[in-house]
Amino acid sequence: MSYFTLCYNIKDMRVNVGLCSLRLTRILQNKMTEHLFQGSEHSALYSKFRPVAPQSLIQDILKYHGGDIQECVDVGCGSGQFTRLLLPHVNKILGTDVSQSQVDEASRNVKDNRATFRIGSGESIDVEDETVDLVTVCQALHWINTEKFYKEVDRILSPGGVLAVVGYHFTKPYEEKLMNRRSLSDALDDVYRGTSAYWSQERKLVDAGYKTIPIAPLRDYLRTDEHYTEVDGSLSDWIGYVSTWSGLQTLRKTEGEERSTRVLQDFEEDCLNILGGNPKPASVIQLKLRTKYWLILYRK
Repeated sequence: MSYFTLCYNIKDMRVNVGLCSLRLTRILQNKMTEHLFQGSEHSALYSKFRPVAPQSLIQDILKYHGGDIQECVDVGCGSGQFTRLLLPHVNKILGTDVSQSQVDEASRNVKDNRATFRIGSGESIDVEDETVDLVTVCQALHWINTEKFYKEVDRILSPGGVLAVVGYHFTKPYEEKLMNRRSLSDALDDVYRGTSAYWSQERKLVDAGYKTIPIAPLRDYLRTDEHYTEVDGSLSDWIGYVSTWSGLQTLRKTEGEERSTRVLQDFEEDCLNILGGNPKPASVIQLKLRTKYWLILYRK
């Protein structure tokens, strides 16, 4: 069982045809997003190794809302990790995702009559007007056309309803940075740079903490970057988390299983060398792993 499971159980395309080119680009981006997260194997890895948001973040959302939450929609729900955190605080919740395999994984992970999961995008939310008290989107806004998404959120939110946007940075070991010495975080950064050709342009939005994404045309904008999770896990857990990166998944599909495996093996070897050539297997080398979150809140 991984440490993440234990925590909760955690174009450039120039077509000279005016507006049609913009629509075509968005369609292709949506198809790319679906492709990245399709496949039961990847969905299972995603569920096992992705970090789970801290309870302090959930409490901030509830405090900001300040009332009973009858209906909630979790857009880009993935394997249902964030949906499951919200479930004790809502009467009914709908989780949507563009990937059928992610929806299937969420349905397996969250078995509760109050939770429903189905295929759906952030640009077109199949919910009636002004019937939702809370809309959430965790680590998925960068995949969505925000202009269309914000219009949909404004349409389905009841007056006074809340939009909560959540994101997180790469999970890294919490370690002292020693002068003139490579750290485990340096090793992770090297993997990120080495696979840069396989990441989408949307990843830059995550690296910027969503600060470069347009603000929603709602009211009472509030942002906080103080939340984080810190858990004990193994080096193997951390490598498993890296294997879920969309850049690594694209590399695997493009270059093959052997190439992606080699990247992870080199990463493990680099980490072991940084740890002084530790002869122990990665599965028993313990790390304190920290994931920093940001939370953006709006009210209709």
